[in-house]
Amino acid sequence: APVGNAPLSGVSGPAEAFFNPIDYETQRQEWIIRMSDNSYFIHNDVLLTKSKIAFLAGGNHSVLDYITGKKKPTADSIKNFGRNIASRAYIAEVCKSKFLHVIFPDKQSVMQDEFPLKNTVRLGDLYTTSLASTSLKHFVLFPTQALQSHSELEPFQKLDTHLSDHGSLIVLRAIVKCLGEDAQIEIDELQSLITVKQINNGDLGNKFSPKLTQESTLLKTNWNYQHFGSEGTFNNGQIDIYLSPNAPIQKKLLIFGD
Repeated sequence: APVGNAPLSGVSGPAEAFFNPIDYETQRQEWIIRMSDNSYFIHNDVLLTKSKIAFLAGGNHSVLDYITGKKKPTADSIKNFGRNIASRAYIAEVCKSKFLHVIFPDKQSVMQDEFPLKNTVRLGDLYTTSLASTSLKHFVLFPTQALQSHSELEPFQKLDTHLSDHGSLIVLRAIVKCLGEDAQIEIDELQSLITVKQINNGDLGNKFSPKLTQESTLLKTNWNYQHFGSEGTFNNGQIDIYLSPNAPIQKKLLIFGD
């Protein structure tokens, strides 16, 4: 039965509109997976659970196809991954720099207890497993366990595909450890600065009408820095340069990402 006006926890919006019976036949059938207890439904490529937690379920990434095994990465893709890691590690060695490739887990890979589909495939595992018996494994970080072990900090925002600031800090701690740097005191201080409350929609809450809202807790910076940014749009041509003269570790960090 529909849960109707179930109380919201950290998420606001007309719950009755989301959990009343809907005509699933009007949705794209490959995304519709209906459960008898009505614990979740899919709308506009978003899977919303009874706990008011949203997961990406469609779009250009074919999320459900990959996690259910309907689609698999090609053998060439797996091989290219290994070759890329090897070549980048070599370039870093020549430049006398440390190198680490970080695969940021998607939401359902971490919040497995909240995600209604069980025994799903984690794409990151497919790629890291291919390097498990090689020395290249030390150059790849897939921090699912680190994020899961701190679930009380809510590493993902309820209505967003992205990590919360707490989640980002968990990954940062893992990155610093992998690179062999000692900055745990500074990271603990950053943890204490995640205090600013903000109401927002999240990239998944935006897909509903009316939009859902959530409360996020953000990092409040208390140090001097300069930021220079390009005029790129979305993920294309974006360049950000941060200068932090009082940083405890005076080294350059170069990040390529999407």
